Amino acid sequence: MSVGGSTRGGIQFGGLVSGLPVNDIITSLINAERTPINIMEAKVQSLRDNDFQFKAIQNMFSRLQTSVNKLVPTSILDTNLFQEKQATSSSASTATATVTTEASPQSFSLEVTQLATPTKAKTINSVGQWITGTNTINQAAQGAITNGTMTLFVNGVANTLTVDNTQTMDTLLTAIGGITGVDTATLTNGVLTVTANAGNALTFGANGDTSNFLDVSGMKTGTTVGLNTTGSTALSATDINADVSSVAANLVTPVVDGTFTIGTATIDTTGKSLSDIIYAINTESGTGVTAFYDRNTNKVNLTSKGTGSTLITMANGTSNFLTSMGLITGLDSATSQTAGQNASFKINGTTLLSASNTVQSTVSGLTGVTMNLLATNTGSPLTMTVSQKTDTLTTAAQEFVTQFNSIISAIDSQTKLDSTSAKLKSESGLRNIRNQIRNVLTERNTDNDEYTSLSQIGISTGAVNANATGSATATYSLDTTKLAEALADNPQEVQELIMGTNGILRKLKTVVDDSLEASTETNGAGGGIFPSHADAISRQIKILNDQILKANDRLLQKETAYRKQFTQMESLISQYRQQGTALAGFANQQQ
Repeated sequence: MSVGGSTRGGIQFGGLVSGLPVNDIITSLINAERTPINIMEAKVQSLRDNDFQFKAIQNMFSRLQTSVNKLVPTSILDTNLFQEKQATSSSASTATATVTTEASPQSFSLEVTQLATPTKAKTINSVGQWITGTNTINQAAQGAITNGTMTLFVNGVANTLTVDNTQTMDTLLTAIGGITGVDTATLTNGVLTVTANAGNALTFGANGDTSNFLDVSGMKTGTTVGLNTTGSTALSATDINADVSSVAANLVTPVVDGTFTIGTATIDTTGKSLSDIIYAINTESGTGVTAFYDRNTNKVNLTSKGTGSTLITMANGTSNFLTSMGLITGLDSATSQTAGQNASFKINGTTLLSASNTVQSTVSGLTGVTMNLLATNTGSPLTMTVSQKTDTLTTAAQEFVTQFNSIISAIDSQTKLDSTSAKLKSESGLRNIRNQIRNVLTERNTDNDEYTSLSQIGISTGAVNANATGSATATYSLDTTKLAEALADNPQEVQELIMGTNGILRKLKTVVDDSLEASTETNGAGGGIFPSHADAISRQIKILNDQILKANDRLLQKETAYRKQFTQMESLISQYRQQGTALAGFANQQQ
């Protein structure tokens, strides 16, 4: 069957007996009766178009609401842009500052005479054993020396030696000492010294060398005094990857497995290498220090994470690790330490001390101001200025003006009665709220004495007679210079004008919030203009769709009835023709 020309099922055919175009006749009848449905479907589409345009403006109001909320905080947890402060330093490389809203606008001189430094602890004696002549070469620097060749020049003449890191260090020292012009090659506390014969000059290394021995031993960067050239690096036999309680670690004093304490952290040495223990010291938050093993000096260094003259707390527990590392002697943990120093600075000529280079207000006495000392400027004080922060406030004001203008423009274009493209001409509610929010911006806040209107702080549509029509434009703009001047002149009144009890934007916020407020009633009543409109459109579309569905069902039933009637007609015609044929035959027989 078909409704409005569409096939719904079954075989369709014309009048086989009558010769009439039955399908065309039924289609024409159904299409004629489908006119009310077409009208309802067009109404549904019109409502959807209306809803789409309305929601576009609703989204603009939501953005306007967001921009207004930045200027009119809704709770004490929201940022009050009028209370934001900023600190400006005349020498940012010397000191900077961060401020809170509690800071008072002010300027003061700051002279930094001393920065705070951290406390450091260093092993008193060597931690591990030094490389000696009896060690194999690959025991130096944890096997970092590679096989290959190295070059030693005597008076410019190259002498190439082969380095085999499985041989003893004595083997290599003998080879070096055997070069013509070289007197001796010796190791003292892991440091290599090569002595030339009188009248000879030594140079170490060539770009064709394939072994890194001269780099690792520091001979390339060594110091020459007289006939002696001494390497800049000491070769340690300490294996930082071996268990500290094992012989393989090559420590001067073997470590007994157990625990020790640094700061408030307790660390266990059992089954750990020196590298593992240093990692634990650096990652345990309670230690308050960073540690590293200096291979060149064969010592462990600790540096406190904080600054000031406070010493590092260290104590052996069941392990002698700190004693083995030379950080504690007996019960003495202070001898290995060099206490840090406190920061010393002057504010307006008054000397103050701080254990940290981050100076809190409790130390400086400057409420809401935290200073960051970066360098000294003895004798050349800088000026630190605390003032109202206007850039974020100006940005928020410009955002508000932009969002406000977009709403006015959108509503004007969509409700313009003489416009063919306007989709919301009948929506008087939009025109009303457009006029309402515009009127709010022209109101005055009589709570102030000096600044009572937005135009006085730079938010206006321009001066009257500023254009060809002799009146202000419909578009608002922000004069940032005027706003800055007003904030500098009387920030409290500017704040009161915008967000006070009778503040202009506070009033606007109420209107905007109300327009977006969802209904709490099941029938959609009582909500703002946008949710109420959406609810009303939704209800109308549902009613129409229900009517369309029922009308289509009725039309389908009517089409079925039409086809039944035409089928009956065809049957009757067929019967009549059969009877006629029979009568004709009977008549012929009678003749």
